[in-house]
Amino acid sequence: MVALVVWAALRPTRVEVAEVRRGDLVATLSATGVVEAYQAEVAPAIIGRVSEVLVEEGDVVREGQVLARLEATKERAAVREREAAVAGARAEVEGRRAAGDYERGPRTP
Repeated sequence: MVALVVWAALRPTRVEVAEVRRGDLVATLSATGVVEAYQAEVAPAIIGRVSEVLVEEGDVVREGQVLARLEATKERAAVREREAAVAGARAEVEGRRAAGDYERGPRTP
């Protein structure tokens, strides 16, 4: 019996020899589990007509990613209008300064 134990402990390990070759390594994993989807409601800060959609349904997106662009024609016109008003006010101030007709607020000694 002792001889059998010694033989089992000292016997050579079986080795498989194969020729080296290039190829794709394919691994398959099979598992059982539950997949839960996460869905979020999206609400824009402003209301407008969508001019461009940048993602497809089912795409994975990250926080802060632009999903769509809204038409901004009216907003751009409003910005240009306000910029023109500011430019006009600045021109009026400069004109009054040039004429010496510009009043400053109360001076502090």
